[in-house]
Amino acid sequence: MPVDIASGRVGVTWDPEDGARITSLRLDGHEVLAPVDVPDTPVFWTHGLFAMAPYAGRVYGGVLHDQGEEIRLTGPGTDGHVMHGVTADRAWTRVDQLTARIDLDDRWPFGGWAEQRLLLTDDSVTITLSVGNDHRAMPAWLGFHPWFRRDLGTGGPLEITTSLGSMYEKDIDGRLTGRTVDVPPGPHDDSFLAPEMPMRLEWPGALTVHLSSETEGVATQDVVVFDERPEAVCVEPQTAPPQADRLGRAQRVGPVAPLQLTLRLGL
Repeated sequence: MPVDIASGRVGVTWDPEDGARITSLRLDGHEVLAPVDVPDTPVFWTHGLFAMAPYAGRVYGGVLHDQGEEIRLTGPGTDGHVMHGVTADRAWTRVDQLTARIDLDDRWPFGGWAEQRLLLTDDSVTITLSVGNDHRAMPAWLGFHPWFRRDLGTGGPLEITTSLGSMYEKDIDGRLTGRTVDVPPGPHDDSFLAPEMPMRLEWPGALTVHLSSETEGVATQDVVVFDERPEAVCVEPQTAPPQADRLGRAQRVGPVAPLQLTLRLGL
C-alpha cells in the first residue's frame, strides 16, 4: 500500500510494493515526477524516482567484471545488457513510514541487502540508499533514477542551469572509455564527472529545485543525464559511473563497510 507523508511545502508518496519507488513528489504545490512511455523498456523503469542497487546503469552483455573474474548476471535489461540493479522490480519490506528494506535476490550472486530511508523537512526531502553484505565482500555502485517532468503545466520547460563538469567519452558501441571530454550540446544520454553541486533544476517562472548528492559524506562526482524524451528529464546521481566494474570504479562492500548514497531535493 502506498505511503503518504508531508511536511511544509513538501509531499511524498512512496510504494514499498513498487520497488520502494517514490511515485509522487510535490514541491511547493507542483508535482515534479513524471510517468513516461519508453518503448521496449521494462515498465518499472519508467515512472517516479527509484533506487538502482547493487549496480546502476548497464552491465554490458550481462557480464560483471570482479577481481579478474567474469560473472554472468541475470536480471532486467535491454539489448542483451542488464540494467539498473535488481531492486526496482520487487516489493520491499516496509519498516516504518520512512524506511524500507530488501534482501538482494539470486539475480545478484553475492547476496546482500539494500535499505532506503526518507527524511522530510519543510522545504526538502532527503533519500538515503544503503547497500551491504553481512557475510562476504562484493562489488557495488549505487544510483537514484528520477523522471522529472519536463513541463509543469506552468512556466517554462525544465532546464539544468548549473555546470555539468566534463562528460565521459563513449565508444561506437556506447561503452565508456574512461576518458573525459568537454560537454557537447544535448540532447544527452551520458555520464558526467564533477558537476556543480548543488545542481539547479529550473522550470522558469514556476519552480527551482536544488539537487545535491553525497557518497559517504563527500559530494557525488558522477551524474547521468538523460533528456532525450519529450516529456521527462532524468538527473541520476551515482556512486560511480555506469560500467563501473570495467572502469575500476566499483567499491568493495562487506560486513563492516556498507555503501551509502544520499540524494537531497530542496526548494
